[in-house]
Amino acid sequence: MNSLFYLKLAWTNIKKNSKTYIPYILTSIGMIIVFYILCNISNTSGFDKIRGGASVKTVLGFGNYVVGIFSAIFLFYTNSFLIKNRKKELGLYNILGMEKKHIGKVLMLETIVVGLFSVVLGLILGAVFSKLLFLLFLKILGNVVFLKYIISMKAILYTFVLFTGIFAAALLYNFLQIRLTNPIELLHGGQHGEKEPKTRWLIALVGLASLAGAYYIALTTESPIDSIFLFLIAVIMVMIGTHCLFVAGSIVILKIMKKNKKFYYQTNHFTSVSGMIYRMKQNAVGLSNICILSTTVLVILSTTVSLFLGIEDELKFRYPYEVQINQSYISNENNEKLNRMIEEVNKKYNVKVSDLKSYSTGSMLINKNGTTFKKIENVYNNKSSLVEIYTLDDYNRLLGTKKALNDNEILFHSYKKDYKFDKVSIAGKTYQIKEQVGSMPIPGDSTTRLLDSYYLVVKDIDTVKEIAGPANDAKKPDSSIKHSYVYNLDPKMERYADYVQEIKTKIKESKDVTAYIEFREENRVEFKAMYGSLLFIGVFLGTSFMMATVLIIYYKQISEGYDDKERYTIMQKVGMSKSEVRNTIKSQIVMVFFIPLVMAAIHVAFAFKILNKILFLMNLFNTSLFITCTISCVLVFAVIYTLVYSMTAKAYYKIVN
Repeated sequence: MNSLFYLKLAWTNIKKNSKTYIPYILTSIGMIIVFYILCNISNTSGFDKIRGGASVKTVLGFGNYVVGIFSAIFLFYTNSFLIKNRKKELGLYNILGMEKKHIGKVLMLETIVVGLFSVVLGLILGAVFSKLLFLLFLKILGNVVFLKYIISMKAILYTFVLFTGIFAAALLYNFLQIRLTNPIELLHGGQHGEKEPKTRWLIALVGLASLAGAYYIALTTESPIDSIFLFLIAVIMVMIGTHCLFVAGSIVILKIMKKNKKFYYQTNHFTSVSGMIYRMKQNAVGLSNICILSTTVLVILSTTVSLFLGIEDELKFRYPYEVQINQSYISNENNEKLNRMIEEVNKKYNVKVSDLKSYSTGSMLINKNGTTFKKIENVYNNKSSLVEIYTLDDYNRLLGTKKALNDNEILFHSYKKDYKFDKVSIAGKTYQIKEQVGSMPIPGDSTTRLLDSYYLVVKDIDTVKEIAGPANDAKKPDSSIKHSYVYNLDPKMERYADYVQEIKTKIKESKDVTAYIEFREENRVEFKAMYGSLLFIGVFLGTSFMMATVLIIYYKQISEGYDDKERYTIMQKVGMSKSEVRNTIKSQIVMVFFIPLVMAAIHVAFAFKILNKILFLMNLFNTSLFITCTISCVLVFAVIYTLVYSMTAKAYYKIVN
């Protein structure tokens, strides 16, 4: 037999199995497009010229790795489904006289045709759509002019090598399957495992315990600092629990229903329960994958959309004032120089300022044990709390009060947790709480919202130094004690850029003032770059996982169709009418395919609290926005899921009828 014969046979096989090959090819092309576009944009020049450019490039690179790894796993998984459903056909070739090496040659040519077509068309479409998506990316970032679109040869090479490797690995797997299986097993390859599945209580209990543990972690985690690590543990537990419950838990529940004779021995229940047992046995892994992918899509989209839509809230939280100037506390004289310098620039540019505040404060991390506050190193953990210390003069001036304190007295304010004691022991000295005040004149920085925080108002700056200053050298400036000068600007202010530059220049050139300055508006670009790139990656990853979900649903419908075609005949032979058979099987399929969606929604509901804590770390404290985005994503995904099910169900009914 010549090579042309094998090529014709390979092409005939692809056309004959078009119902399974076409979705596989389309998904492969989609994955290639997504990977190429991300890779191409991440190789764009100009990121080093924009604020937050390094972070954007890191996020895009991370997205590239995730899409690449996921594509390899998923396409390999899909290929295993294809070869499993073709074992009977390949076994027939073997029985009719083709040797396994000839079958391997046909499979190799099929893989070359499918792989080459997918890679070439994927790269072409990727190049076509990448410019459009690059413009969309710029729009999300705020029309950054420094980024220039290119067609990166490096991106083309990476994409070609990765997906060629994936198809080659899939081909090696197929060779191995053919080589290790005898012709009789190939002929019956799609019919293995028709015995009633065993009840695996241990696996079911492991799944239940794993899922319960994950939910417990998600609901009881209070510290935003610990939330990321605990969330990763919970994710692993959810994946294990979901898989075990679909594989074994569903069988356990159905077997319990079967043992209930009054329930089981009824016409509708008998056929439904017995049919569901076999459906869950055959589809458990695929359904658990659908559930996990659906949950991933919902989590990625709800969080990234929330972060992007909440940029204004995040900016105002991270920068309570439009201008924030801080310098390490050295002396009142230097602090006054800083104040005068800013006032001169404001006068020069005729700047109208509001909410102007000048104050000194000390801050420190502590471990709290009753009334004892022990200073620790600047390392956040679930036991650490934050202490902010103000002088009485600043407190009275900012609030317009006339409170008085003795040397060992303080005013006290507790954020998050109530403090039920009348004294505080800190820095080797005990202070009596004269009054617990209801609020403080200065909104705390982002750290105060993440940790249990306590505010102390002490008699004078020397007391602040005693408590928060360096232990080894009282004269040495320390970052824990600072002088701040904050205010808001007129929204209609002109020459903003010149004003910002002059303040920066004066501070830089001054010998006495060493301050760090932040402008909210200037950091807006960085926030848009970071959260815009996260949204961009989120949409791409969501699209990839959605394509995978659609393909798994489609293949499940195809396998259900071929299995139910025989069941239709058997059930009609035992006396059921066509309408009864159709309704029974339809109800089973609807239930089986919508269980993953329901489970995914439950997973997201339980994960909401810990995800909200993680968003705190990214400056988003607008919980109502996150709730709205999460509910919207679940509803939109449910609609898409239902439409996909409806469309793929047509292929099922065509096979059955």
